[in-house]
Amino acid sequence: MLEGTDRSMENLARIANSNHTMASDMVDYTLDRQTVRDVNTGETGKISNQATPGGSLQKVHGDGTPIQ
Repeated sequence: MLEGTDRSMENLARIANSNHTMASDMVDYTLDRQTVRDVNTGETGKISNQATPGGSLQKVHGDGTPIQ
């Protein structure tokens, strides 16, 4: 029974994390922004969608997770 509960909780966490990522991406899209991470410092920030990330900037999901 405990194993089933653990598996259920893992599935719920995975779904919640997925929903959070989609929501943060939708907010970026709506605001015409994109989230980028500086690969040197690990810091994330928002830039205009009109800008092309380059150099040490890498586009990531709105919540800062890497794009697969």
